Amino acid sequence: MTSRFKVLEKARLILHRHEFCLYHDPRFTIKGIARQADGNVTSPENKPAVMFTLTGAVCRAIYDMTKRRWVDEYNVYSAAMRPLYDRVCLDHYQFLIMCDKLGKAKCLALLDEVIEV
Repeated sequence: MTSRFKVLEKARLILHRHEFCLYHDPRFTIKGIARQADGNVTSPENKPAVMFTLTGAVCRAIYDMTKRRWVDEYNVYSAAMRPLYDRVCLDHYQFLIMCDKLGKAKCLALLDEVIEV
């Protein structure tokens, strides 16, 4: 089984190396947790995904580690997201809005905080 800490460490690496994307990006009509270089929404598991929200980075980390989508590894996803939700917001939709407001640097700091606990 994949450890939530390993997933969060991988998600931090993904978020650090890639461009941060906003879930509610005003430049685009469709909301998304991962985007291609041209801004089109894509699944975080797809290779063309180069921009990620914090949630998208966690989903991509799970895929990179297990070769399975986050919905297929929901227990791992849930365990990894729980400490993030606990610190920001328990509602998934509101969590995405808050991460948009936090931005990349503060999302990375949040990941550092939950990894060190």
